[in-house]
Amino acid sequence: YDARKRILQHLSAWEIAKLNVCLGHVLDDRELTAYIRPFRDLFFDEKEMEYLVAEGMKLVLLGNDVPLLRKRLQDPVSYLKRGRTEKTLQIYLLGVFPVQLRNKHMLHRMLAFGIHERPDLARFDYDKVAFKAIQKRGPKEKLFMISFGVPFTGGRIEDRGFWHRVEAPDVFVDLKVYVPCFRDRALGEVMVQPSELSRLSG
Repeated sequence: YDARKRILQHLSAWEIAKLNVCLGHVLDDRELTAYIRPFRDLFFDEKEMEYLVAEGMKLVLLGNDVPLLRKRLQDPVSYLKRGRTEKTLQIYLLGVFPVQLRNKHMLHRMLAFGIHERPDLARFDYDKVAFKAIQKRGPKEKLFMISFGVPFTGGRIEDRGFWHRVEAPDVFVDLKVYVPCFRDRALGEVMVQPSELSRLSG
C-alpha cells in the first residue's frame, strides 16, 4: 500500500483515473477522494493552493473545457470513447486575494504562489511594491490580482496584462495564467484579446 501511495503521488489525477480503469478499479474510496481531484491536474502543490484558498485567495477557471476537467475523471471510459484520447484541454486561470488579509503574515505566500514551486524573484519583488501601492489607493474590499510568479517578458515590466502558458501536472492540459499589469490591478480588469473570447466563454 505504501508503494502504491508513492506512485500515485507522482501522477496526475487524469493519469490515475485511466490507470484505475485499466487495473480493474483497484483504488479504494479513500484513494479516489485523495488522488482523483481536478485541481491535481492543474497545480503541482495542491496543499499550498488549498491552504491559501482557505486564507482568502480565490481562483477562477475559465474556458469551454473547464467542465471536462471533472467529467473525464468521473467517467474516463465514456470520455475516451468519444474520441478525446488526445484532446488537450484549454484552461485559463485567474487568481486574486483580498487587499485586507485576515492574516497579514500570509502576504508573502500569496504573492509567491505559482504553478511551480519557485516564483521569479524579480516578479515577486515588483508584486510587493505593486501591492503596497494598490493597498494605499484602493478600498478595503479591493482584490489584488496575483501573477503566479511568472518571469518578466523581455526582462521589463509589462504595460499590458497577458495570458501566459505554464506547465501543468497533466500533459493533456494547456494551462494559461493571467499576468496583470499595474493598470489591471488598479482597475480590477482583465485584458482579453478578441481571438480569445470564444475559448474563454465557457
